Amino acid sequence: MLEKWAIGLICLLAVLCGPVSAQALDRITLNARELSSGGYTWEAPATRIEESLDLGDEIYGGTLNLMPRGQQGQYRVRVQFETSLGISGEGPHVDLVDFHHCVSEWRLAETDDGGSFIVPTPTEAEANCVPRATMGEVRNATRKALTGWEDSSEAVDYWLSLIKDLKSPADSPMYSTISEIRIQVEAQVGDRWIPVTLLVFEVPMGC
Repeated sequence: MLEKWAIGLICLLAVLCGPVSAQALDRITLNARELSSGGYTWEAPATRIEESLDLGDEIYGGTLNLMPRGQQGQYRVRVQFETSLGISGEGPHVDLVDFHHCVSEWRLAETDDGGSFIVPTPTEAEANCVPRATMGEVRNATRKALTGWEDSSEAVDYWLSLIKDLKSPADSPMYSTISEIRIQVEAQVGDRWIPVTLLVFEVPMGC
């Protein structure tokens, strides 16, 4: 009985995974004018890839090229933006990246041929969305973010003094900006879209 169950499970996985593996990718490239490196290339891309952008780098308006393995499949690309809170010290800053976030809706990337996709530019609302939080939560998150800093007790006192009179995280010297961009590549299998590769870009905050 157990042997029949195992065979049934293997057959089910073959049915589910077969079409996806048939539409796997040999390579993904991303080229954008505002990338200091000029672009990225991922050979035999994994299901999740993480990258850190350099300060000043942007991938908006860049071209994501998909190179399928074997027969051409049907693909789509969706993009999501995440913002985080920070505290500005007129140069130095504290980023609360492990705190509350705003997460945008997924946006479809435009394509003319189904193989090259244009990374959309975030709207003003997506780029500047202020995560909901009380100032008490912000102060606790600031203390946590400063843990391990050199002269951490003095640093905590300094940064907390900058926000001690604030009523809302939308008030200066706090700010909100994009801290992560997610690009989901999906393949069409029947009437469903199946995730193939998720590209996660960490975006430096502040200046």
